[in-house]
Amino acid sequence: MSIERLNELMPPGPTPRYYPPSLFRASPTQPRRRVKPAKVEEMRASIEQAGQQQAILARPNPEHTEGDGQPPLEIVFGHQRWEAIGGLESGPGVLANVRELTDQQVKQIQMIENMDREDLHPYDEAAGLQRLLRSEQNADGFASVDELAAWLRKSRRWVYQRLSLTRLCEKARDAFLDDKINASVAALLARMEDQEQQLEATEKILAGWGGDPYSFRAAAKLLQDEFMLNLSNAPFDIQATFEIAGPCGQCPKRSGANPDLFAEISSGDMCQDRGCFGAKARETIERKLASAEAAGHQVMRGSEALRLMPNYSAPPNGYYLLAETCPKLTDSKKPLSEIFGAKARGAVTLLHPNSETVITIVPEADVRKVLKAKGLLRQETQAPTDVAPKSSVGTQGNQGTKARPRTQHELTHATRSLTAEKFSLAAGTMFRDHLRQLDAMPIELARIVAFQRVNELNEPAMQLVFALQGWPFDQEYDEEDQLATKLDELVAAGSSGTLGELLVHAAFAENLATYWSVENLFDEEDDTCYAANEIAALFGLKDQLKPLYDQFAAEAAIEVEAEEDKRLGRIKPKDATDAFVEAHAPASGKTAAKKSSVKYRKQDTGETWSGRGLQPAWLKAAISAGDRLEDFEVTA
Repeated sequence: MSIERLNELMPPGPTPRYYPPSLFRASPTQPRRRVKPAKVEEMRASIEQAGQQQAILARPNPEHTEGDGQPPLEIVFGHQRWEAIGGLESGPGVLANVRELTDQQVKQIQMIENMDREDLHPYDEAAGLQRLLRSEQNADGFASVDELAAWLRKSRRWVYQRLSLTRLCEKARDAFLDDKINASVAALLARMEDQEQQLEATEKILAGWGGDPYSFRAAAKLLQDEFMLNLSNAPFDIQATFEIAGPCGQCPKRSGANPDLFAEISSGDMCQDRGCFGAKARETIERKLASAEAAGHQVMRGSEALRLMPNYSAPPNGYYLLAETCPKLTDSKKPLSEIFGAKARGAVTLLHPNSETVITIVPEADVRKVLKAKGLLRQETQAPTDVAPKSSVGTQGNQGTKARPRTQHELTHATRSLTAEKFSLAAGTMFRDHLRQLDAMPIELARIVAFQRVNELNEPAMQLVFALQGWPFDQEYDEEDQLATKLDELVAAGSSGTLGELLVHAAFAENLATYWSVENLFDEEDDTCYAANEIAALFGLKDQLKPLYDQFAAEAAIEVEAEEDKRLGRIKPKDATDAFVEAHAPASGKTAAKKSSVKYRKQDTGETWSGRGLQPAWLKAAISAGDRLEDFEVTA
């Protein structure tokens, strides 16, 4: 191909002749930037033995004037032959064709002549292609990539990918030129417009697995998982204009801006600028909060929001989500937001810290008022029992002194929470006893892996790990700092066995810390419980865990029912046996009723504490917020 194309580009001229090597200079646009000394020596030996078989191409040096010291000729191609001949002690000189050529003709000829050579580095090829495009310095260049691709007789995708290599950051370019990464991986990196992110990605790819850089497949997965964000899932309007940038559709950093560079992306339009994405998400949150405040909502953030709504996926008892329908109180299929209108009475808008999600809830009392005013409230045969709990929100809540019966949902939640509380420590202790039979692992490796895994846990799971280790957990101090301090103490003491325990505790603690995970622990298809199930199988405990759970579930149900009876002042009817024993028992033989093991309870969630051992997280958080311990006594 090269010979045919070169003949098309080269104007006619005189036959080649020999010139002294000193009359030539190298071309500043020569694509091949690296000359291999071994290749030059091999060529020199060949020319010395058989003579120069192919003429080089040169043109009059455009920068040469008489007496300026510049060589009169400039090489277009054949630089290695010229260097090889220049190193010979004798010979006829350099056989060369000299033609009158423009700068653009020179670059085109050089590109065609070099492209078929296997040893031309793709980065050098990319730089040569870039010089062929029109620019301020090259008014005669190709006007577009499509024109260049057509002239090269290559696909536009190939040309785009080659040209993208010129955008490599310095570290990626050096790794590419040193053959530490191949052209495919380099092309993945070159697509990243942000040079700082590209540098970060380059370092991760070069680190790879145990020091071996990632393959193309592994690198592509890394970039998509850690450096790309799906615009279809963006928590903001991608058509809107923000302070940091305009609409996403106009951004060249997204994959959809150049599909030829992102052929392997099949999951939609992807954003490659995490900083911009995050800034737009934060600005959207602030806009929502400002709008809510303007509408008269009470706005909560941080710990205040967490106290009112511990579970961001479900509203607290006595509240409803403004954005959803309310089938419990009305037959209307409209969301409450439509029914309430722009100014929702009594609404509370929260920025939940566990999800960075803006959520608006309304007390049930206000929902009932609005529904009743609009004739949408469903008729009920008895007074409502599910009202807003006492909280810092507005003036809603329990105004009287008479305790209300808890709903079936509350009772079920309390039972499941108490079951998880009992089961988690018992099961965790079983795991711990088996862990202590393990062989020790290398202590520093144990510390690294343990810290990495434990630090990923949520707060309840972290506290469970501390409890199983017998460590005090201080709510006022940073969890990560406390963990690092404890691990450093273990390393200093040479406690590799304890570190091994900690590592495996971390694998199942999150499954035991909340009631929904405890229940899923027995689901073989639940991937989130994989580690706990595998460890249970390894220790031969799987058959013991389910009966243990069922036992605690039965005990918890009895305790919750007894506590509800006591809280409401209900007297349970005695059966015939109880009545007979009570009637015939001697007065001195009567004993005091057994006290419930539940001494403190959080009314809105049903979470409990027996009063023994470490205070649970929910109680510490409430006390830190100003509540008193006495407020949670079940007899209060």
